[in-house]
Amino acid sequence: MNRFSVLLATAIIACTIQLHAKHATSKTFFSIQPPYQVCSPERINTFLDDIITPEHKWHGSFHATLFGGKSSSKKDFAKYFLLDEKTCLRAAASGTESALKDIQDILAGYFMTTNGQGGGDFESNISITPKHTFWGIGLTYKQKIWKKLWGEISLPIMHVENKLNFCETILHQHNGDPADYTANNIESALKQKNWCYSIIDNCKKLSKSGVADIELILGYDTIKTNTYKLNFFGGITIPTGNKPKAIYVFEPIVGNNGHFAIFGGKKSAAMIWEKEETAIWGHSSIALKYLFGNTQKRSFDLRNKPWSRYIRLSTQSSEETIFGVNQLTQDLHVTPGFQGTLNLGLYLTHNHFDLDFGYNMFAKQQEITKLKNQWCSNLSIIGTNKDFSKNPATIKNWSEIDNDTNYITIKPCDLDLDSAAHPAYIAHKFYLTAGYNQTKNKFSWFGKLSGSYQFGTTNATLNSWMLWGTLGISF
Repeated sequence: MNRFSVLLATAIIACTIQLHAKHATSKTFFSIQPPYQVCSPERINTFLDDIITPEHKWHGSFHATLFGGKSSSKKDFAKYFLLDEKTCLRAAASGTESALKDIQDILAGYFMTTNGQGGGDFESNISITPKHTFWGIGLTYKQKIWKKLWGEISLPIMHVENKLNFCETILHQHNGDPADYTANNIESALKQKNWCYSIIDNCKKLSKSGVADIELILGYDTIKTNTYKLNFFGGITIPTGNKPKAIYVFEPIVGNNGHFAIFGGKKSAAMIWEKEETAIWGHSSIALKYLFGNTQKRSFDLRNKPWSRYIRLSTQSSEETIFGVNQLTQDLHVTPGFQGTLNLGLYLTHNHFDLDFGYNMFAKQQEITKLKNQWCSNLSIIGTNKDFSKNPATIKNWSEIDNDTNYITIKPCDLDLDSAAHPAYIAHKFYLTAGYNQTKNKFSWFGKLSGSYQFGTTNATLNSWMLWGTLGISF
């Protein structure tokens, strides 16, 4: 809307480092931006209310917003969690036709057998169609403190449900001794009791309810006339939601993964055209937020080995193989860093009715992940027996690979902590809001109905739609 908006918008994009043009794949954690955050479309009503509403005796306002939505992209979403940007994986035992033709994606023995080898004649195709659903209520209270100084408190109370919708088509069942198997297929293997982390279980309802963080804001109205409004604000985000535990893949999170944050920004609106009881305003809102690091439990792969969190490991001191997922899940120090939000809109008012059409951009940098504790391990990828390691082995190749000449353990440089980090991305959102307002002697009120659609150029963005309705009162 003005030169400052353009410059700050450019700065927000510049802070979003390491943006990837290609899809992410073989990731262990998906971080979702919660709704009802500062400068999001569902929160803009608080600012637009100031345009149409005269100040009353107590100089305060209260807004309640009911919202709900769900994800829309399934195939690209599946590529995020699976490997090699695929939407369907072939699981096969070594020695099967798929393995001989080298068309398998994962070795069934890693998942199903007691020693992590073999698997008989087992072959199957596995796929997922992830789905994210959310609904809740957002509450905002704004109060003038002194002259042009004001404060605001906002919080969304919400319910989140995630579902991977795992599907397996068995092409050939194994014919081995049941005593040699911990599971009869990949579906049962992914939820076996031997695993402590990265479990996939269709029967388990993954849902979470709670307060998705509290935002406290202090703002200052620099300009507030009948034709132009400008304010600056700063605030903090107090984490009240849950943190990742890595027990289940695509676990539901309420809030910003337990991160404390500080933010600042500005909002402005200028009247473009006016005739009698009709007016058109252009408005812009910008916020830059920094989320501090905290400790979270996350799974990760070995470097250049997608899905290797599910590989089998061993030590020289024992013949027993170890499920890699239990060792390749650790406490990580996760720092999300900078996030930026830009909102632009055209706001039409006519008598008691109003219409707002806008565009919202959200940008974030890639999470920075580091081990909280020092990696001291004598683990290696299983060899033909406990005296050998096979560290060149992957999730799809083992029997064709020779043992290491010397027993080689997994070192810190072999860990791919980026596989546990959500990538950088830019999300685009268009929205439309229609409302009605009334002004009385002692108070004013309004009601609005809105809808939006969010999309991105990579699968690191959650493509989703959202509907919400808002009731507000100024007094």
